[in-house]
Amino acid sequence: MSPRTPFVRARLAFVAVATAIALGATASAAPVEWPKIPTPPPIPTPPEPPRPPEPPAPPLSPIEKEFAERFKKLVEEASKEALPQETFDEFIMKLLNEFGPDARFGATSRFVMIYDTTDAYALWCAALMENVASTYEAFVSRVRLVESGLFDPMVVFVFAEKEKYEEFLQKTAGSEFANDAQRPVGFYEHASNRCVFYDLTGEEQNRADKTEKRTLEQVASDVLKQPNGDQNLSTIIHEATHQLSFNYGLFSRQGENPSWAVEGLSMLFEAPSGEPKDGGWKVVDEKAKKIVFPVNKRRLMEFQQYVSTTTDSQPVKKCVGLEKIRGDEPCAYPLSWAIFYYLYRNNPKVLAQYLMDSASVQPRLSYSSRERVYEFAYYFGDDWDGMFLELRAFADALDLEIKGVDPAEAQKQTRAKYNLPERPVVFGMKNVKKSGTEKKSATDRKSNGAAKSSGAANADKDAAKAPEEKNALPTPVEKSKSDRKSTPTERKSPEKKSPDLDDWLKEWSKDKNS
Repeated sequence: MSPRTPFVRARLAFVAVATAIALGATASAAPVEWPKIPTPPPIPTPPEPPRPPEPPAPPLSPIEKEFAERFKKLVEEASKEALPQETFDEFIMKLLNEFGPDARFGATSRFVMIYDTTDAYALWCAALMENVASTYEAFVSRVRLVESGLFDPMVVFVFAEKEKYEEFLQKTAGSEFANDAQRPVGFYEHASNRCVFYDLTGEEQNRADKTEKRTLEQVASDVLKQPNGDQNLSTIIHEATHQLSFNYGLFSRQGENPSWAVEGLSMLFEAPSGEPKDGGWKVVDEKAKKIVFPVNKRRLMEFQQYVSTTTDSQPVKKCVGLEKIRGDEPCAYPLSWAIFYYLYRNNPKVLAQYLMDSASVQPRLSYSSRERVYEFAYYFGDDWDGMFLELRAFADALDLEIKGVDPAEAQKQTRAKYNLPERPVVFGMKNVKKSGTEKKSATDRKSNGAAKSSGAANADKDAAKAPEEKNALPTPVEKSKSDRKSTPTERKSPEKKSPDLDDWLKEWSKDKNS
């Protein structure tokens, strides 16, 4: 038994504090009082006298029970892989020791927060990430991109100071971020399934009382009024999206992924789009009952700057083929965002099909640049110059929209400027659209598929070809509309909270607000 164990209450093993902020909840609710880990005194040299047994712990609340059960399942899964088992107590203490001095922790139903900043700021980060998680689950549920519930505990390290963050970054990543262009202000670590970031504003460092109670709206207002407040918020959203998309199985933590899509999805989410009362981020239109991702103005500006200076030949092809998106590669982030946002706005069905098929062949232990380009071309065609021209016109139209020009007029002006057809090209439709009502036999489909070149753009609609090898590209299997509706999916829907837990959360919110 660790010498520190006597200084940790037995009940700490399964403590989990729920945030009152979820999708649609008011952000002005009183903040949660986070549990604190007492600093253990120095280990005494002489043996300690025997201690009387501790009194039995009080019954766990519903949310503590849920977190305990969830962690128990994770330990069971780990044991199947011959990983060492550990209690939640040991798990938390290991994280606190790794984080460094002054570390404290709090937990929500999805995330474990380890931090040395103020309690209010850490709670705001947790509330934002819970909001992103609920939105992500709703966003991908219609296209079945959630494979199952949580695979591993989602841990988040939040540093108050840049210096401590960079010291941890150097210790964790080593020479990976050797220069300033590569060094991120936050990152997601695949191996540990952990998000790490710090407070870019530095606002919280100046607060003497780290336990001062503030509402989430007050914290959001304090952050967003700072010069780099928007970037600070975007970093939290960006890394949370990474953590969720890898944890839920859209991308693989063990294998290689389409890098442009990994970053493009997170940049779709990251745009600040809410008021302080929403915590600073909200993309759900409650009246229309749909998710609306706004234009990411920061990424749009980066894309326009890249376009004005690039000398790259076929930059879209270059971006798609990148095995890793790096800050020192000029085309990496701007083009990844532009490609993903263009497809999201103009060709969402094929984009969803691409992501689903990509997830179905994970983990890719080998995924060369050539394979990445071929796979992209299979779904979206290989007119690289035409794509780049479309992206430029698309970005110019977004610029005009932001300035108040009617979207239809903005599109008309920019497409005329680039001598393009009136409507945007819907890349990839040829790959997934059946011609007329003619149906092909299985033999014809097989022979046609074998005759296609690597950049083929003539596959039928709803192509979902099963790979012959683990890393092979999916090939099309044509299904009728009725077949697609009746075919059960193998993917599980997002894990739902039990009615008992929902009822308890409502009562908990009332108590906190009274």
